[in-house]
Amino acid sequence: MWVLADYQTTQTLLGDSYSSDRSQNEYDCIEERSRVLAITKLSCNMETGKIVYNDSGESKWTPIPPRNIAQELWTVACSKE
Repeated sequence: MWVLADYQTTQTLLGDSYSSDRSQNEYDCIEERSRVLAITKLSCNMETGKIVYNDSGESKWTPIPPRNIAQELWTVACSKE
């Protein structure tokens, strides 16, 4: 699933500021876990501006934390509807 995160306040990673990021996430519905397949952080809101960070390497699988946006995304991705 592709996810766009748009931040009201500027975020910082390794000294670079960004206001939005898009990621491609993979969800394991049986094991209740996820991992990031690709992520790009951009300097402006709504996926605009210059790219300040880009990574297309698979991250490790991590458990879905309860009561978190990650749990909401997992629920949507794993919905049977």
